[in-house]
Formats: sequence, C-alpha cells, structure tokens
Amino acid sequence: MKPYERTKLYDLASAAPLIALYGWTIMQNGPLLAARYASLRNGDAGIEAAAETLAHLLALIFAGLLIVLLFIRTVPVCKLPGASPRIAAVLGTGSGLAILMLPAAALPYWIYAFSATLILAGLSGAAFSMLWLRRSFSVMPEARRLVTRGPYAVIRHPVYLFEEIALFGIMLQFARPWAVLIFAAQFGFQLMRIGYEEKVLSGTFPGYAPYAARTWRLIPGLY
Repeated sequence: MKPYERTKLYDLASAAPLIALYGWTIMQNGPLLAARYASLRNGDAGIEAAAETLAHLLALIFAGLLIVLLFIRTVPVCKLPGASPRIAAVLGTGSGLAILMLPAAALPYWIYAFSATLILAGLSGAAFSMLWLRRSFSVMPEARRLVTRGPYAVIRHPVYLFEEIALFGIMLQFARPWAVLIFAAQFGFQLMRIGYEEKVLSGTFPGYAPYAARTWRLIPGLY
C-alpha cells in the first residue's frame, strides 16, 4: 500500500460511494416509511402493511449502522489491488437494496410473519456481528485486524450469513421473478467477495490459516 492509502482521509474517500448509496437509500425510503407509519397509527392498514413497514424500518436502521462503521473504522494495513475485488464488494453489499424498489406482492399472512421473523433475526445477527468487528469493519477486501471471537469463533463471515437471511426475508415480501433474480445475483457477488476477502486476510495474518481450519466459512455444518 502507498503511504496516502494508510490515511483516514483516503479511507473515507474510498468509502464515499457506499456512504452515498446507503444515504440515498435512507433518503428515498424515509418519507415512504413515515407515510406507512402514519397509516398504521390511524388504523388504515392491516398486518401485511405492518410487516412491510417493519422490513423497511430494519433495512434502513442497518444501512445507518453501516454508515457509522464506515466513518469510525481504522485504516487498513493491507488491501487487494485491482477493480474486480471492489466491484464484487460493492455489488455484494448494495445490489440487494434494489429489491426495496419493487412493488410488494399480495401474500398470505403467514408469509409476512415468516418474512418479518427472518428480517428481524438476520439484521439483528448482522448488527451483533458487526459490533464485534467495531473499527475493523471492512466492505472492500481489506485487512485491519483479525477477529476470531464471538460469532467469528464459529464462522468466518457471520455478517454475510445474517445479511443473506435478512435479504431472503425481504425478498419474500416482494415475491416476483425480479426479486429472486436480484437475490441470486447478490448472493453470487457475496461468494466472490468472500473469496477475495479470505485471500487478503490469509496473506496478511499468519494466524488466519489455523483459524480457517477450525471454523466454517459461511454456514455451520455445511460450508
């Protein structure tokens, strides 16, 4: 890494597109969320609208947490060069938000309840995992500090696992072919992102190989 790449100013500049993306998402969905909340308070909406409102609220809270972590994180000690790792990271992180731009589908109550449960569990788990990372949080394939405690003692990428659980729950409320395609593409980019991330971590931290040998990559007991 070049000297200027180890400065906080450069790190913020690198994170600016993602900060802008999540900020734009909050600004676009904030008024809609407020309108839905007002409708719920007036008793003009049913349980389906309440579940959809919860999905949007939790997604926006999660986007806000990501913005905070991008601001407070430390500078990286190593990163992968080239455009491909960065493209995979950006699309793996942000492409799933496109689902929120689709019209919601009319679905049975039990699907909304199941969806809300997945969203709540996924976003709560992702937020908990990111709090273990704290200032070591990365979006691009970068090495800051090797975290091996908490949820990272079991799987190497708990944030990504819980993000997929939450996104799957969101997708259920937009049960349309485009929603499925967006979810599948986002998951593919996440797998690419994991490969790039493990490459930079294994090349930076000597303890990564034994850590990887005793943990699961993404899904405990399966992968």
